[in-house]
Amino acid sequence: MGCPINSLPDLPKLTKLNASGSSLKSLPNSLYRLETILVDDTNVSDIPDTLISSITISANNTKVSNVSEKLINVESLSIANTQVSEINVMMSLQYLNCSGTSVSSILVDKMPMLRKIYAKECSISDPFSIIERGIDLFN
Repeated sequence: MGCPINSLPDLPKLTKLNASGSSLKSLPNSLYRLETILVDDTNVSDIPDTLISSITISANNTKVSNVSEKLINVESLSIANTQVSEINVMMSLQYLNCSGTSVSSILVDKMPMLRKIYAKECSISDPFSIIERGIDLFN
């Protein structure tokens, strides 16, 4: 906590990043090999769509407002308490934490791998469609 780093240099070979609790403001587009991104409790406002190798993204309590559908390999996405209002279709997504966001719908029919959704303090308009698909919904 309290790490003064607010930007990163180009690190094209980096595969894991844990900058949670730092002063980080942005992620460079050059981190295309990054598989694990942990930027909880930072000032990050954008997750670049060039991070196509990303499998795990955790950006809880950040200023993130959008997660690109170009991040096709993401299996675990945690965006609790962010400004995200819409979840794009992500074919590989298995775990989603959208608690404390304004997300109201999730296109579960277009995300065949999705198994768990945490949506506490979220106003999902049709939670029964999620449960009917056999997805664990924690509300």
